[in-house]
Amino acid sequence: MDDENEDGAVIEEDYYAFLNVSRNATNEEINNAYRRLSRLYHPDKHVDPVRKAEAEQLFSKTKKAYEVLSDPHQRAIYDSLGIRGLATEGWEIVQRTKTPQEIREEYENLARERAERRLQQRTNPKGNVTVNINATDIFSRYEDEFDFDERAGTFGAVLEYGAEKKVSQHSSVAAAVSLGVPSGIILRVKLSRASQTYSFPIHLSEEILPSPVFYATVTPILVWAIVKKLVIDPMVRDQKERDKEKQRETNKNRMAEKKREAQAAVNLMRATFARVRSDEEAKKGLVIVKALYGRLLTVASLSNPPASSEGEGEDAPAQQDEVIDVTIPLQCLVKDSKLVLHESSKSQLPGFYDPCMGEEKSLMVQYLYHNQLHEVTVGDTEPLRIPKQTHRVNPT
Repeated sequence: MDDENEDGAVIEEDYYAFLNVSRNATNEEINNAYRRLSRLYHPDKHVDPVRKAEAEQLFSKTKKAYEVLSDPHQRAIYDSLGIRGLATEGWEIVQRTKTPQEIREEYENLARERAERRLQQRTNPKGNVTVNINATDIFSRYEDEFDFDERAGTFGAVLEYGAEKKVSQHSSVAAAVSLGVPSGIILRVKLSRASQTYSFPIHLSEEILPSPVFYATVTPILVWAIVKKLVIDPMVRDQKERDKEKQRETNKNRMAEKKREAQAAVNLMRATFARVRSDEEAKKGLVIVKALYGRLLTVASLSNPPASSEGEGEDAPAQQDEVIDVTIPLQCLVKDSKLVLHESSKSQLPGFYDPCMGEEKSLMVQYLYHNQLHEVTVGDTEPLRIPKQTHRVNPT
């Protein structure tokens, strides 16, 4: 939601994922999701002071998500700017004078302009640098190789081909070969970094000869392959690791809070879990046997998961450091023997949290449907709809 997340900003709440509705959800779908979570987290359902306090916190979050997404203007602001947009003063007046679509368009434009300004500040003012290089003496002239009509030089003719490669989000390198009469053969190398451009026209030959054409075409490709393998790829990997570490450090306290919230949600879900599971077992419906979320390293470890298939949450044996058991929260999302998860990070679902920030995550689900074992694994932001016949294990 926040365009500063790439710089290590604190991750915001995803109200859509928390209510488990799609980003184009109707008011009715939002209302139904709110009522369902409200019943689960209502403080009046809990007597124990600790559980009551946890319920109050989650109920408040549920109510806030509903208030934002059920109001067209707040929803448009949230879609464009996230939670920090809602905190901006003055919206109580401005938001009522614009349609949701106008709000989205206005702030998408502002976000683009802000990103461009920030990028220019990082990379210095706009500029172009051109360095002309004459390399015609490197190649010998073979005057008998081609016999051009001198009239071609009068009118002039140019053929140019090349390619461009993206080095990073804001940088790219390009090479183009220009074959012209009377200009000859020119290799143009260009490096672009945000609003700055560095150009290196290299004049290889005054005539169009096979040797300089060959070297002008092949040399940039070979140089790019070598530089990419020995320099760029290691730099990109190192940068990704630094970004991950920065993100983890920035969100350290936030993720600890999310973990506590998830554990509190699981504790509050236990009664609902038992009821939903019992109902589904009675009608041979959708029963979640095991659900693991995080960095799933091997298929073998999932085929023989640790005990606690009953989904005992925090009482279950420890999983891999980067994997958490989410059997209870998933079973609680089952309705009428169906489970639907939308396109958003599953770490924002009630009872979930991110066990391995910055790493690629998946969700593995083993479930029974009509007493038949099924299994499926999906990526973190991939949608999921179960049951499906294709998920059956050893179908007969």
